[in-house]
Amino acid sequence: RAFIPLHRARRAMIAGQLDDTEVLIHEGIQLGWSLQDSTVPILAGAQLFWLRMGQGRLREIEDAVRQFADQLPAMPAWRVALATLYMHTGRPAEARREYDRLAERDFATIPRDNVWSISIALLAELSETFRDAERSILLEELLAPLESRNVVTPTGIFAGPVRRYLALTAAARGDQDTA
Repeated sequence: RAFIPLHRARRAMIAGQLDDTEVLIHEGIQLGWSLQDSTVPILAGAQLFWLRMGQGRLREIEDAVRQFADQLPAMPAWRVALATLYMHTGRPAEARREYDRLAERDFATIPRDNVWSISIALLAELSETFRDAERSILLEELLAPLESRNVVTPTGIFAGPVRRYLALTAAARGDQDTA
């Protein structure tokens, strides 16, 4: 039952109904709170992250994002979220530190799981922000096979077309025509 409002929250977010999105996320949290070993808090946290990013209010959930990043090392998507949060809240040095750590071994530390595409997409955004031409090539190579698809996570986030993130990798290299 807890997943139903989270599915509805994703649809509401896509439709731009942000007030409804927030209500539905909190409904999912309420229903999932008592479940043991549930992924509902993680999914709801991801949706809340995406909502707050769109609202320009990421600072409000910094403690929760940092806690997820620290307590879930097997899910580096939360480390990517933390880097993104730092960038969106005016702390580029902290964002760069997280980005550089994630980029070790050519982003091989990012597992190819159901949140891989959102991680790589957000890293592509960061590569453009940092004008990291070298790593943007790696990110472009990772995203290119998905060019005609959208970046999504199960029950959580719709982040738009992969082509947008490919454009950002081109911009990171200074290739404005391709971007």
